[in-house]
Amino acid sequence: RNYRVENLQLVLARGLEMATTVAHIQNRWRAGGRLGYALTRSSQQRAYTAYAQDIVGKQLPYVPVHTASLSAYAEHRQVRLTVQIMVQSRRYSTFDNSKSLPGIMLTDLIAQVPLRVGPVRARLQAQVNNLFDALVLNVKQNAMPGRSYAISVVLEN
Repeated sequence: RNYRVENLQLVLARGLEMATTVAHIQNRWRAGGRLGYALTRSSQQRAYTAYAQDIVGKQLPYVPVHTASLSAYAEHRQVRLTVQIMVQSRRYSTFDNSKSLPGIMLTDLIAQVPLRVGPVRARLQAQVNNLFDALVLNVKQNAMPGRSYAISVVLEN
C-alpha cells in the first residue's frame, strides 16, 4: 500500500522570531535574562468547497499570532532564582475566526541550590508553575491545570 500526505487545504505558515540575551557578573553575583518574541501568521490559502470560502486567509485555530517570553535570573553562590513569563495573544477557536480564546500570561518561579552527598554532585530544584493561578484554556472548554508545584533533584557529572 502506498500512502501519501497531501495538504488539501494548502496551509501557509510564515513568521518572524527574535531573541536576545543579557548577562552580568559582579563579585559572587550573576544575573541575566532572555527576551523572545514570535510573530506567526498561519492561514489556509485555498478552499475546496463553496462552504469554506469564508475561512481562506484566516488565522488557523489555536495558533496565536503573537508570543513573547521573558526569563530572568539572579544567582549568588550557586543559589539561583529564576522567573519565567510567557504571553500569548488571543487564539481563535473557529476556522472563520468568529470566536476566540483570550490571551494568556503564565508566570513560573524556580529556585535551585547545589547539593553534595559524598562524591555525588546535584542540584535541588523547587518550581511553582502558573504562579498566579491563571485560567488558561488550551482548547475550547479544556483548561490547563492551575498552579502546580514540583521538587526535583538533578544529578551532575
